[in-house]
Amino acid sequence: LRPVPVAMQQPDGASGAAVLQDVQGQRFEQLRPVRPDAGVDALVERQQELVVPLAGKSMGYRVQIFFSSGSNSREQANRVRNEFVSKYPQMNVYVEFKEPNFQVLAGDFRTRAEAVGFLREIEQLFPQSFVVKDEIAYVKHEYKKE
Repeated sequence: LRPVPVAMQQPDGASGAAVLQDVQGQRFEQLRPVRPDAGVDALVERQQELVVPLAGKSMGYRVQIFFSSGSNSREQANRVRNEFVSKYPQMNVYVEFKEPNFQVLAGDFRTRAEAVGFLREIEQLFPQSFVVKDEIAYVKHEYKKE
C-alpha cells in the first residue's frame, strides 16, 4: 500500500520542494514547484472549445407557490404562474398536474439553502409557498466528438 499524504511541511532547504508525510510521519516523496507551460494553456483553450452544454436532470429543490384541486384550479394555476412570471421573468416556472391537483413550482435550485433563500424573498407575495424536493433541470457539460 502506498502511504496517503496527510500533512505538508515547510519547503525543504534552498530547493523549495515540499516534503509530504504519511500518517506515521515518514518521508516518502518530494514534489518540485510547477513551472508555467504554454502547451498547457493551449490544451485548456482547446478543451473549452470542445465543451458543449447539454440539458440534464438531477434531484434538487423548487419552491411551490400554488396548489389546488378545485373545479377551476387550472385557471387559478395559470393566473398564479403569469403573476409570478411578471415579477420574476428570469426564473423557470412549472405548472404541473398530478391528479387531482394543479401545482405551480418555481426555480431549479441545486441546494435546499438556495431554495429557502428564494422562498424568503417571495413569501410576502406568495405566503403559502414552501420548498419541495423535485427533479430539476440543469446544464451539464459534454465533449464534442471529433
